Amino acid sequence: MNGILKLQLRRLLSSTGFYAALFVSIAFAVVGFVETCVAFWGADVSDLPHAASAWGFNMEEMRVQSLRVYVYFAMSILAAFPMCGLIARDIQSNTVPCIVVRGGAKAYILSNATLAFLSAFSIVLITGVVSQLLAILVFPLHGDLSVNINLPLYRTGYDPYIFLDSMRMTHPFMRNVVFIVYMSLWSGLMGLISYGLTFWNKGNLLSSLCAPAIMSLSLWYVIPALFQHDYVLVHFAYLFPSYQSLPFSMVMFVAIPFSMLAVSVLLIAVPIVTKREVFI
Repeated sequence: MNGILKLQLRRLLSSTGFYAALFVSIAFAVVGFVETCVAFWGADVSDLPHAASAWGFNMEEMRVQSLRVYVYFAMSILAAFPMCGLIARDIQSNTVPCIVVRGGAKAYILSNATLAFLSAFSIVLITGVVSQLLAILVFPLHGDLSVNINLPLYRTGYDPYIFLDSMRMTHPFMRNVVFIVYMSLWSGLMGLISYGLTFWNKGNLLSSLCAPAIMSLSLWYVIPALFQHDYVLVHFAYLFPSYQSLPFSMVMFVAIPFSMLAVSVLLIAVPIVTKREVFI
């Protein structure tokens, strides 16, 4: 497996798809940063929020619309694109048999699964880190943790019903790191699901990328309708900071990635176990 893993890693890092997806992802972070700067244009230094609060992915308070588009629509597609695009090209060009001969089908499948997760994870991780670093460059490290954009403060103290709010008050940057890693984990698993779908749709790139994103958005609409507007059951509620006072669940926070992992394992394992032809 190591040989094929190294081969596929070299191919991934030499592909334009990986760098294009990373560039577009970082571009969203830059646009979000510009939105934040514009919101405080001309403000006195004493009125600027803490760099942890002015972080672009704190988009509900900062009213950063570009990163809303990124998280809800673009993030999973961009993160999954590099590896899914590589596998789709391999399947459609009949390159797979040439690679499989070197180390076997199982090693090929598992090495690609590893890279599908890691590439998607790294793209979002880098984007989140860039977003936070941009905020640190401009906003003070000792500013107000509350945010005021020509409106009354959304929050002034600790609220037990705001997710990880005690961490916001004591270690605000660490709280942002938690969200960055969680977004990256979520995106890595979405990349793994997209990769698993290539075994079922004969390497069709568009459906592999769009189906998980469409399902994710559908759950965003359906779950609150079925469970009386209980937004804390929706995965999006845990991907970025929220100022809403809701009974967030740590169980859901942990269960969401495990459920996504289970889906991806089924998509990948079932064709292998049933010896279903997955490369044509």
